[in-house]
Amino acid sequence: MSNSLDETTHVLCVCTETYYRRFHGHEIPGKGKGVDWEGTMIAQELYDERSVSNKFIPVLRNSTDEQYIPKPLMPRTHYVLNTEDNYQVLYDDLLDQGGMEPGPVGPPKIKPRAVGTPITFDTQPQRTASQAHTHDKKSLDHSGDLDQVDQKSKPIRNLEYLLGLLDRKPQHVHFDGQIPEKRPIDEGKAYGFCIFGPRNEWPNAVRFTLSHLLKEHKISYSKQSPEIKPLETRLNLTDESAELLSIGETHLWKLLGRQLNCRSEETDILKTLQSKEESHIFFRELVGDEVRNHNFIAGVLLAWSKLTFGVNSHSHFLLLICESDYLSDSMFGRLFHKRSSSRWYQDLQKLLSRHQLQNSLLPTLCSPTVAVDVEDWFKNRNEIPEQLRSTIRKELSKHSAIPPGDLKEKIFPLLQNHHSTRE
Repeated sequence: MSNSLDETTHVLCVCTETYYRRFHGHEIPGKGKGVDWEGTMIAQELYDERSVSNKFIPVLRNSTDEQYIPKPLMPRTHYVLNTEDNYQVLYDDLLDQGGMEPGPVGPPKIKPRAVGTPITFDTQPQRTASQAHTHDKKSLDHSGDLDQVDQKSKPIRNLEYLLGLLDRKPQHVHFDGQIPEKRPIDEGKAYGFCIFGPRNEWPNAVRFTLSHLLKEHKISYSKQSPEIKPLETRLNLTDESAELLSIGETHLWKLLGRQLNCRSEETDILKTLQSKEESHIFFRELVGDEVRNHNFIAGVLLAWSKLTFGVNSHSHFLLLICESDYLSDSMFGRLFHKRSSSRWYQDLQKLLSRHQLQNSLLPTLCSPTVAVDVEDWFKNRNEIPEQLRSTIRKELSKHSAIPPGDLKEKIFPLLQNHHSTRE
């Protein structure tokens, strides 16, 4: 059952009163263990996929059975298989051929609008005594140290982003060397990157920090704020011997097609991205089989690098995130985790170098040091007051270096408390 769940793309769950009862563990003890076990595996996979998976599909024999859809499956689209038409809808959705081809929109129908009349004001409006008093008081309040006033009113920015800046300097420097600084729009290009590191180097949601670095420092010339889009469609890598480019193209177009709501074809994806009025940052957190498959990673980056969006188009960015913990599924892997991680990085670097993509591999993540990295972080973060810095130093006094995941557990509550107090 476990192997089949890994291999399949869709699972039909026939929902009945008995299935509901056993799924939720409400059956007589010792009876219905199979469905109880299935329910555990389904709930775990949905949890791992952050509830965005469309793999598990509830189907009903009668419309009155809707009340028996297990709670983890309630948000999913369900199908009542009581007519041939309903069966065809499910069949089309399974093959990703549902819906209809849109027709031409046609010319816009212009509707005339009434013309408004401008309002006028007195040339020298009179202030009330209360308004004058308030204005004078504000002038006195701001007549002293303006920098101090600004500093007091400056809130801490997004806390996850703030923490993520602590240990991303090597990656930021790498971006500096590969992406032109605030380049005016001429010919949009596809920039692809891959980053690798252990799970405890990823505080929750700091995965997005690299995307925010791109957003704030590299494409701020754009009038529109960049769109940050996750690529979360489930993939099944079955042929590791496939040609490098084909394995990357096949899966990349599938991922982008789902996110952009267009056909999973290179021409359609290219046309869609060329029409965007803002840059996009796509990121994918690779799962176990994808992390271990160098051909898949290199193939995706190679296929992405060949996209050119044309003159007067925006550049778009792809970020592949690999957790080294996926290399330690076996006892042997856990014993030699450091060695296997180093070998993984070197092998991918060699493969990318053969295709002139060595710059796509970002520096590996490492634990920030308390004496240097944390202090540098303080120097560049004016929104962290001295009192809070002293509290953080005390909390980290027993550490020389600490992974961001562990660091977050210690100081994130301090940042949150200070932030809520200021608000």
